[in-house]
Amino acid sequence: MKNISYFLQAIALKSLFFFFKLMPPKKSSNLGGAIVVLFNPFLRKQNKHALQNLTIAFPDKTKDEKAVIIKKMWRNIGMNLGEYPHLLNSYNDHPDFNITHRGQNHLCDTTKATVYISAHLGNWEILPLSVAKFKRPFFSLYRPPNNPYIRQQLNRFRTLDGALPEAYTKGNKGFISLARHLKNGEDIGILLDQRHSGGESVRFFDHDVDASFAPIDLALKYNTQLIMGRVIRHGACSFTLDALPPLDTQNRTRTDIMQDIYNHYEDWIKEYPEQWLWMHRRFGKDL
Repeated sequence: MKNISYFLQAIALKSLFFFFKLMPPKKSSNLGGAIVVLFNPFLRKQNKHALQNLTIAFPDKTKDEKAVIIKKMWRNIGMNLGEYPHLLNSYNDHPDFNITHRGQNHLCDTTKATVYISAHLGNWEILPLSVAKFKRPFFSLYRPPNNPYIRQQLNRFRTLDGALPEAYTKGNKGFISLARHLKNGEDIGILLDQRHSGGESVRFFDHDVDASFAPIDLALKYNTQLIMGRVIRHGACSFTLDALPPLDTQNRTRTDIMQDIYNHYEDWIKEYPEQWLWMHRRFGKDL
C-alpha cells in the first residue's frame, strides 16, 4: 500500500511541476506559495512541530506572532516548490530571477578545496547553482524525502538533469563518497542545521541539540576551508546569496568550530525566522 501511495503522490507532484513549468518563473513561485498556504491548515502534525520549535526558540513571542511566522514559512516552502522546475532558468540568468551576491569573492577563491555549509533558509537550492557559476560545482549531501519517486524528481531538478555533480543521500555511502571527493581536492556542500540522531551536542537557542560533526572532521583532516553561505528570499525568484569569509580553523577544536556555525545559524534565523524550516523536530522530543 505504501508503494501505491508513494506512486500516486509522485504522479500528483509531477503533474504540478509540469503545470508550474508552463508558467513564467515568478508566477510559478507565487502560485506555489499560495497553494501551500491554502493547504496549511491541513498540515496539523507539521504545524504542531513548528509551534513547539518556535516556542522553544522564541519563548517571548506571542501566539499570533508565531502563527504569522508559520504561515510565512509555508509560503516560502511553496515558493521553493514553484521554483524547482525553473532552477535551470535561475542558472541561465532568466530575467524573472534577481539574484544578488554578498561576499562573492569568498566563493571565487580556488586556492583550496572547500566545504560549503548552509542551512534550510530561503531557497537553499540556489546556493550550489551560484557556486557552480563562480567557482566549480560541488558535490552535496542531502536528506531525501521518504518517497523515492519524489526524491528522484527533485534530484533531477537540483542537478539540472545531470549537468551538475551528483547530490548524495545522507547515510554512510553518501558520506564516504563526499570524503573521497574532498580527498581528491574537490569541493563538497552540506546543510547542517537539521537534527542528527546520535550526533554530538552543540548549543542552539540556549539548548543542547544533536549535530553531525563529520563534515568538520573531514575539513580538518584534509586541510580544506569552511565557507558558510545563506540564501535570503526577498520575493518571488528574488534572492541575496550571502557568503561569509572562511571560518577560522587554526588551533581551534572541532567543538569551537561547530559552535561558530550554530551561532551563525541562530543569528540568521533570528533575522529571518519565517524563512527557516520549523516543522522538523530540531530540539528533540524531550523539550
